[in-house]
Amino acid sequence: MKDSDALELEVARIVSGILRVDVGVDASRLNVPGWDSLRHVEILFAVEEAYGVTLDEAEMAALDSVKSLARRVSMPR
Repeated sequence: MKDSDALELEVARIVSGILRVDVGVDASRLNVPGWDSLRHVEILFAVEEAYGVTLDEAEMAALDSVKSLARRVSMPR
């Protein structure tokens, strides 16, 4: 398993690629212009594909930052 810092950086790169703007590990829907509901869905699908996870509806609503996405990806399921 990757360490949390490396995982956060990977997720930040995924988010950056979708939003077409550089974001750091502290990025969230609250502090990144352009991270709207459509882009959020794209980010969630990209994370699911990249890490082979399946997010349920409640998770999709709650996972709204790079750090929360990285934490979820690191959880066994």
